[in-house]
Parts: sequence; C-alpha cells; structure tokens
Amino acid sequence: MTLMAADSETPALQVKNLTVSLHTPRGTVRAVNDVSFAVERGKTLGIVGESGCGKTILCRTLIGLLPDCAVVGGESRVAFNGKGLLRLPDPDLNKIRGMKIAMVFQDPLSSLNPVMTIGRQIAEALVYHLGMKWKDADFQAIELLRSVGIPSPERRARQYPHQLSGGMRQRVAIAIALSCKPKLLIADEPTTALDVTVQEAVLDLLVLNQTERKMAIILVTHDLGIAASRAHEIAVMYAGRLVERISAQQLFDHVRMPYTRALVDALPKMNQPPHTPLRSIDGQPPDLAGEIGGCAFAPRCDRAEERCLSSIPPLQPTGDPHHLFACWNPIPESRP
Repeated sequence: MTLMAADSETPALQVKNLTVSLHTPRGTVRAVNDVSFAVERGKTLGIVGESGCGKTILCRTLIGLLPDCAVVGGESRVAFNGKGLLRLPDPDLNKIRGMKIAMVFQDPLSSLNPVMTIGRQIAEALVYHLGMKWKDADFQAIELLRSVGIPSPERRARQYPHQLSGGMRQRVAIAIALSCKPKLLIADEPTTALDVTVQEAVLDLLVLNQTERKMAIILVTHDLGIAASRAHEIAVMYAGRLVERISAQQLFDHVRMPYTRALVDALPKMNQPPHTPLRSIDGQPPDLAGEIGGCAFAPRCDRAEERCLSSIPPLQPTGDPHHLFACWNPIPESRP
C-alpha cells in the first residue's frame, strides 16, 4: 500500500474517536477514551496531564506499538496525510514508522540498543528506510550526530549508550528520529530527567527541524510551562479523555475546565517569595479499571455539582470554535 501525497490543506494527523482498552488481571482499563484531535503541518500540539492519564498509550497507538493486551475500539480512526493507519498490514506500517512518522521515547537508555554503537544504530535506520549502503550510512550518522550538537561525533559514534550522558542519549534518540526527515514527530516526555539548560537545547533542536521541514510535532509532557512555550495548541488529558483543547496563547488566562486551571495554578510563579509552597491538586486520579459514571475529575473538583457525578460532559466548543472543554460547571469566561 502506497501513501499518496496529501492535499496541503489536509492535517498531518487526524485522530477521531480513538479508544484503547487494556485487558489486565484487575479488569479492563480504558486507557484512551474517545479522543479526537488534529495536528496541522508545521505545528506543535502539546499533550499534557498527570502520569497515568493515557498520554503514552495514545502515542504508541498512533505508531502501532501497543502491547498484546491492548484493543483499539472499532469506531477509532487515525489518519496520516489523509490515509488510515490503524488497519494497515505490518509491512506497510513499517514503511511509515520511522521514516514518515518518528517517535522520541521518554527514556532513551531503554529505547536505544545497549549492545550496538550509537553510530550503527543511526545508520541502521538509514539503510532500512532509505536503502543506503552501510558506508554512506555510517558517514551520514556522524553528520546527524553533529547536527544535533554532539561534540566529537566521530568518537561518539563508536561509543555505546551507557557511555553517554542523559542529555547526549536524548540527542542521539532525536538524531535517529530525524534521520529520515519525518513529516510527523512524536516526542514523549523528551526532556524528563534533563537539567534546564539541556531541556532548552533539546526543545530548540526540535523547533529548528520543524521550521526547516514543516514537520508536525506532538509534544507530550507533564510540564505545562514547556507545553505553553513550545506548542501552538494544548490538549489536556485526564483519565483517558481530552478535557480541554486551547491555544497556547489563551492557556493561562482563558481556561474553562477546572482541572486545567488546577494544573496552571500548580506552576511556580516568578513573583512568589522564596520557599512558597506549590499548590497541589487534592485527591487522586480515578481507577480506570472501574466504572466512571460522570466527570472523572468531579471527586477532586470544588465546582462539582450533582450532574457532574452522574453524567459525562462532552468535549465541545462554546463561543470560540477553537477552544473546547468538557465541563458541566466551567470556570466563568474571563473578560478583557
């Protein structure tokens, strides 16, 4: 199956009614529940939420890397450049994954091969996807290491993942992901456990490649500050659902969903005195193996009403068609 070039107006990625269930010894977990969104070419969608809300399972579904216990709902649709992905045979999906759609995983030490040199891991992608000869691929691997800011790339190419720092390993993972010039990059917590200066360098690198190639990016993070500064649109996940979609420019002043407001309020503020305790969200996320009859955030929400406990609010626009939220009793809209 060949993916034809899509019309320039077609989003790079379209996700509609995506549902993913995991069959576990504790019961069926609805890890992703009726999620819909689109990512435009050259734009970045930031997906934020607490650990366990379904961000990683969502990303792995997009590239077909789900565990055997996972089942994708029958109404789910995922289209890349207008072509469906969920029901592609493995040989066709393998031609897309890594070449047209690439992913940077959260922990590069576990995603990189520990018994293969860095240079050979990058070269392997070039040989497999682009049909390069090994000699040419090895040379290109060194150039890719140089392009992502790895010092002494010729020497580093001969080293193994454990011989590199966390920041360098993440740059190597990015070099592998960018090696075939993908049209969509999925970055799952790419700055976790990195210090602030390395975080900025890694994110700057992604933006640079995005600008050069008009590449779409899905940036998954639990850090709302990073998402707001690097993404064009923010999608907030809670308990497997999207509960708010909003432009990054509107994030801090115009959120309507109480959960999003709580995430914003939990960020440290520059004008706060030293040692000011950070605000936290009371309670715990729900057990997704159980039945949730209403809004999943209701037990932790100070705006919850009786309807919130018994009926699930839909994700829908109110006023601004580009701002969607799922809440029966939203925060009043702020006025300029």
